[in-house]
Amino acid sequence: MILAGVNVAAVILVSSDSAYVSHLKLPLLIGFGFYFIVALTIASLFGQLANRLNPDRPTDGELDGLKLKDLKRVLQWSPRPYKIVGLLGLFSFCATFLVIGGVAWETKSPFERHHAIGIGLYVAALYAIALPVLAAFARLPSSVGEQIKVITGSDT
Repeated sequence: MILAGVNVAAVILVSSDSAYVSHLKLPLLIGFGFYFIVALTIASLFGQLANRLNPDRPTDGELDGLKLKDLKRVLQWSPRPYKIVGLLGLFSFCATFLVIGGVAWETKSPFERHHAIGIGLYVAALYAIALPVLAAFARLPSSVGEQIKVITGSDT
């Protein structure tokens, strides 16, 4: 959540004074890159969980991940404030898309104010969306086998 706050602070700074745009390019892009580490962590946890919940799934490359009911069970372990932040992040992501649209930037072109604002808002929203999932996995037992027992409510 701290990283989302840093991104929002960068957006506020750029919105108030355009002189800071060139100074914020590297921190915003590092924050965007770090989000991929967070996304890979979540994908890895979901992948392990999906494999254990559905052991008879096809292994020919057609992996459909967790079913919606399993995802709901996982998110039940997330504290309510984190779920609210996740919903606000989803709303923020949609609002940013409607107001700003897509953000495309190449290293050979100048990094401008709308790039900084767009990247900052999108990354902050993505961190907020990931927060309830990370919080749920932080509260669940560490081994996948124990997670299955807790999520499904079974002893097998």
